[in-house]
Amino acid sequence: MGASKSLTQPGKVVAAIGLGQFCCVLLTVTGLTSHSLAELGVSLPATQSTLNYALLGISYGVAQLITSTPRKRPLWNYAVLALFDVEANCLVVMAYRYTSITSVSLSSAFSLPCAMLLSHWILRSRYRPLHLAGAAFGIVGLVYLVLSDAGHSGDRGSGPSPLLGDLLVIAGAAMYAGTNVVQEHLLGSAPLVEVMSRLGLFGTAFSLAQAALMEGASSLQIDWKDPAVAAPVAGYVVALFAYYNVEPLILWLGGSATLNLSLLTANCWDAAARFAFLGGFSGTTARDFALSLCLVAAGVLLYSLAGPVKVDAEAPGAGGKEPGEGEQEEEEAVPMLADDPRERGWG
Repeated sequence: MGASKSLTQPGKVVAAIGLGQFCCVLLTVTGLTSHSLAELGVSLPATQSTLNYALLGISYGVAQLITSTPRKRPLWNYAVLALFDVEANCLVVMAYRYTSITSVSLSSAFSLPCAMLLSHWILRSRYRPLHLAGAAFGIVGLVYLVLSDAGHSGDRGSGPSPLLGDLLVIAGAAMYAGTNVVQEHLLGSAPLVEVMSRLGLFGTAFSLAQAALMEGASSLQIDWKDPAVAAPVAGYVVALFAYYNVEPLILWLGGSATLNLSLLTANCWDAAARFAFLGGFSGTTARDFALSLCLVAAGVLLYSLAGPVKVDAEAPGAGGKEPGEGEQEEEEAVPMLADDPRERGWG
């Protein structure tokens, strides 16, 4: 069942919106836990991500063994996917050393225009004017936030080097966009359990190697039995693992528009978390954040109102078509995580 059809069923839309808010909370938890660790001087992005990838590899690997699903794609495809994803996670976690949780959240909006460009290049996606206008609003909001952070490095809660933090998030967002487009391409011909299990396998290998090379000495100096360290690490891993599992279900239930609109409210959850746990905003940063949030919100709303993205039916992996669907000329291209789970190995 396509996303557009699922939107005609109120029960599925309500479920998608509810799960979307759950994902927003999960993203806020990963932000809060990373910020808490950074405040303690603990910033081990590769180490933090390793446990998540290991859980993905084990859980989806077992599922693939049980279902006896044959491998559809060469292993090097998944190595590329995992490399993008690992580095994206590491860059974003590193950003919490330097900037605020709210700036990280808003700066991640840069993944939208990056995903559009990559999807157009790789999947031959065709965008409507409203899609482009939405991306433009998001970029303007991002630029305003970066310039604001560059001038407010001394404000409470802004972090020691907000501009550097923003740049790290922007780089991570670009990597996430690459991950999403590569993953969409792979899901065009491979089941979900294969993609996720291989992502977990290669992600674990790359994260372990990076952790050993760059974080080995630092990790040995940390008291992992200290609840102040162990609790945030556990919270980060559990929240991230849950997010990786829930996001494809939202796409199936409500489509990309519902997902984008739901995840937009993650900025509001992050702002609430900053007020509740991190000392709030100064008057100037509150105003700048509100304006940037409005611009990004307008951009995502315009993008969602533009309707489904059209893709070239001949593009490899575009739209995730199955055999026998060659008569369809256009399908929705979603630069996110997954397609219809029933068509991708969820049974």
